[in-house]
Amino acid sequence: MSDRALKHAAEFRRCLLELDVRAMRMLWQHVHPELPQPEGDDEVLQSMHMARVRAKFTPERSRRYSRHWLAERERRIAAAVGIAVKVPLSRRALGDELHHEMRESVLLSHREGLDLDLDAPEVRRRILKARARVLGIKWPS
Repeated sequence: MSDRALKHAAEFRRCLLELDVRAMRMLWQHVHPELPQPEGDDEVLQSMHMARVRAKFTPERSRRYSRHWLAERERRIAAAVGIAVKVPLSRRALGDELHHEMRESVLLSHREGLDLDLDAPEVRRRILKARARVLGIKWPS
């Protein structure tokens, strides 16, 4: 750790414990101007929560709060579902309808609480069922 960082250790600790993002950004810029600077407050806040979970000096209540905050953030990360429909140009309307119904099946799955990543096989089954319905193909129950 640099001498400059050691001189400011108490302020780093205060910022971390109080989640003072603005002061932490200014302090980081002052102490380590040669290092990459965070792109936004959100990046700083996430880093601070990660540090609070690992720091031995963090009170247990603050550590639990940071764990919870990080877990919530992890759950909010969206999974992506790709839907591709290939039809000849002369059947573009059919392609649009297929895409729409398949997309709606994904949105409904999400609204019903399915995890688009963990429940991917079920989401895929629902997409294919929607596709079959539009194409008039009998789908096994």
